[in-house]
Amino acid sequence: MNVLITPKKLSGTVAAVPSKSELHRYLILAYLAGRDPYSCLPGGPVSDDVLATAEGLAKLRTKNAPVTIDCRGSAASLRFLLPVASAALPSVTFTGSARLAARPVKPLLAALETQGFRFSSRTLPFTVTRDAVPQSPVYTLPGGVSSQFVSGLLLASPLTGGVTVRLSSPLASGSYADMTLSYLRAFGARAERSGPAECPVFTVQPPVDLTYPEDLRVGGDWSNAAFFLAAGVSVTGLDKTSVQGDKKILPLLALLRGEDVSSLQNDPLRSKDSASLSPVTIDCSDIPDLVPPLAVMAAAYRKDLALTHVRRLRGKESDRITSVCDMLTALGVKASAGEDSLTVAGSAAPLSGGTADGRDDHRLVMAAALAASFASAPVT
Repeated sequence: MNVLITPKKLSGTVAAVPSKSELHRYLILAYLAGRDPYSCLPGGPVSDDVLATAEGLAKLRTKNAPVTIDCRGSAASLRFLLPVASAALPSVTFTGSARLAARPVKPLLAALETQGFRFSSRTLPFTVTRDAVPQSPVYTLPGGVSSQFVSGLLLASPLTGGVTVRLSSPLASGSYADMTLSYLRAFGARAERSGPAECPVFTVQPPVDLTYPEDLRVGGDWSNAAFFLAAGVSVTGLDKTSVQGDKKILPLLALLRGEDVSSLQNDPLRSKDSASLSPVTIDCSDIPDLVPPLAVMAAAYRKDLALTHVRRLRGKESDRITSVCDMLTALGVKASAGEDSLTVAGSAAPLSGGTADGRDDHRLVMAAALAASFASAPVT
């Protein structure tokens, strides 16, 4: 499918969609607290990834029947449901798209194997079996591949009577692990983060007795809203005190627009003097989903920008470092992809329009649509 977008400055107001990241966690814990996952879905459309999680949880309700969970293209569904389903059933099969099969999961499999879980294959599709559910297991994981590995083990803690997760290397996207802790606490678990900031220890203390919080509401999705906010559209339903790391889009957009960022705290800038440097350098280790809109806005505002610690983006729905770089280049912008960085020479050439390949990656398509609103010619 081709979509032609004619450049036009956007305005108006949209309502934030429910946070995909929060919904995964909310549905899993609601299921473990005895709720029907479908009854916990919010009104209106939800993402295919969230539906994959809801469908997987619904299949677990069949108990001892042969169960196959299709995670489609959702890495979060696979990484979260794998520890949960493996503890819930003595045998469960996982499948998904070809792209999902290529995304990292082996460190999680290796950790589960230390506690007696067995896998028919190291890549999708595979069946996982176990003889007994480990009680209060202690896992060790690398922190730099995906924080979703940590979250999956934490989310399974109600079935394993607690858990301890240690990291063998610095944690990336730590705010997402903190989000998991926050949701566990909301459901009544004693969930803690301790130890050094770079390689923390995550613990859920036994016993883990969940209680469904009737007043809990899933927040608006900051990563989705980032594209609208970048385009100048107002977004309602966002919580500025949210545990979502992508709320940093507001001060980062202000930085790229040349606005005052003196009040910016706990920011991902490499230094407080970055605003005066060329290029501006932003550490994206905790905000990987903001890389596409930030790269586009650097081009839109004619800023030179270096996005660092982005290596993990190569394992997303597409290789997002290369994909974003190629998309900008196709639209007339000078950009270059490094092993762990993406550089945009926004001052060198404007967004001129052209044809961008979405590469079956929703955030790349969203970024190209955002670029179209600032381009000097139509974007296909």
